[in-house]
Amino acid sequence: RKKVKLNVDVNVCVLKPLAAGLLMTLFVTVALTLLDNFFQGTLGTLLMIAIAGGIYFAALFALKVFDKSELAFLPIKQQKQQ
Repeated sequence: RKKVKLNVDVNVCVLKPLAAGLLMTLFVTVALTLLDNFFQGTLGTLLMIAIAGGIYFAALFALKVFDKSELAFLPIKQQKQQ
């Protein structure tokens, strides 16, 4: 067996994404409790999934999970540089 030296930052790889997921879960729970009638049916479910995904990615950016070198791989970021 080969041993690979891998430097894993637990804060960035585990804790920050977990915090973003918990924030998203909190938002979804509160939204479904307060606006139960609004998110019924297929359209409501799809809308909630889209909103929850947006909250998750916004939380990832707010918590600075990605550094500049990783953001450079995004197509949107590449278009702005050109």
